[in-house]
Amino acid sequence: MITDDRLLAWRAGALEPPDALEVEEYVRTAPEAWARILGLPELEVPPSAWRIPPPGVRGGRAGFAVELRAAAVLGGGLRVGDRFRLALGPADPDRFVVVLRRLAGHAWDVVFPVVGDVLMRVADLPEEAGDRVLDLVVQEPGEQDWAVALPADLPDLTGAAGADWDVVLAGVAAGEVPVASARVRVRR
Repeated sequence: MITDDRLLAWRAGALEPPDALEVEEYVRTAPEAWARILGLPELEVPPSAWRIPPPGVRGGRAGFAVELRAAAVLGGGLRVGDRFRLALGPADPDRFVVVLRRLAGHAWDVVFPVVGDVLMRVADLPEEAGDRVLDLVVQEPGEQDWAVALPADLPDLTGAAGADWDVVLAGVAAGEVPVASARVRVRR
């Protein structure tokens, strides 16, 4: 089923290619598609500088896999406030952990680390069944993508204005920073 959030994201050009193709097929074949699209509110989506691969595709020369782990994912789905885990496949233990999130129709945002956070390396993450895991909490309803990037170095996070992520962005784009993503759907 194509949700209004996905239609908004498609209209704004914010979907990854496989998702965009699915929505384009719906728009081409479903008689009600354009009526739904025309009824959607206007939305301005800022362009994202982050070049994150779609879920299931490893990014970077030393790519790693990320697996979504949560009982609620297999049951009735996640709800706002639910915890879930991202399990990292084999990755360099000395790399730093950067967590990003993209809500449907929006650009990627860094959610960890931010000013004041304790920096974490892969080796600092708890281990479960041989994988390093990140515990995360969903705070908004709707479809959202979560990504983990593993840069060798981080920008200065001590300034009040926040971090300048240009070096990490360039590393992701050049394939020097491994990155992987997962998609979750959160019920209202």
